[in-house]
This record gives sequence, C-alpha cells and structure tokens, in this order.
Amino acid sequence: MQIKNKDISNTYTMLFDLELKGKTSRLRSRFNRLLHDHYNNTVQIEENELRNQYAIKDENNEIIIDDKGNFKVTEEYLNEMSILLNEELHIDLNEANKEMLLTVANLFLDEELMIVSGELAETYDSVCEQFEYVIQFYESQN
Repeated sequence: MQIKNKDISNTYTMLFDLELKGKTSRLRSRFNRLLHDHYNNTVQIEENELRNQYAIKDENNEIIIDDKGNFKVTEEYLNEMSILLNEELHIDLNEANKEMLLTVANLFLDEELMIVSGELAETYDSVCEQFEYVIQFYESQN
C-alpha cells in the first residue's frame, strides 16, 4: 500500500477524528502511528533540510521571514518540495499488517462513517483507491 507524503496529514486527521472503541480503535491508532512516525522522521526532516538549502537568507546567513511568519524560497525549493510531497510511504501487504490494514480499509470505505468535503475529499479518494487495492489483495490470498 502506498500513501503520498502530501496525503499523510489529512489521512491521519480523518482517522484520528473517528470515534471508535476497542480493537478497531487500537488498530486505527497503530496505523496512525505508522503515518505519524513516517511524517515526523522522514518528511519533516527532509522538509527542514530543503528549507535550509533553498530558503533565501540574509547577510548573516539567516532565513528571511516575513511579517506573517513565512520564509522566502527559491524556485528550486518549490520543485524539491513537490518531489518530496509526491513520494510515498510504503506499507507492506503482509500477514503482520493484514488485520490492521483491513480494519482501516473498512473504516475508510464505510460511507456512513467517513463524511468528507473540500480538501479532505481529494485525499479521501486517493486513499480509498489504495484501500480498495488492499482488500482485493487480501481477498485474492484466500
């Protein structure tokens, strides 16, 4: 299963906001930990590296930050960030992940449980395609 880096935060949020109990909640939390760990240990670190490499700096080599707290960047930064955000987290479809992935897939594909709009709708569509693949994969193993 693959989730684009740009979809990780929204996926995490959609799952986090669900009111669940027991085993379903634990498996959701386990999946969210995978997302959280990848984002914090890979995406954020690489984003910071790109910011340090490509942000516009002053004469003291400090990143220039405007009144709104934004930093100025070069075109290379935008290109590299686009590449980073389109890279994917890979989650193995193996026996160890089976129950977690099928549980989260069923949560995502439950039309009464998952109600999304706006920016989340695009992420939802992309992630649902992945979860549909997960279900097909495990069903073909039986």
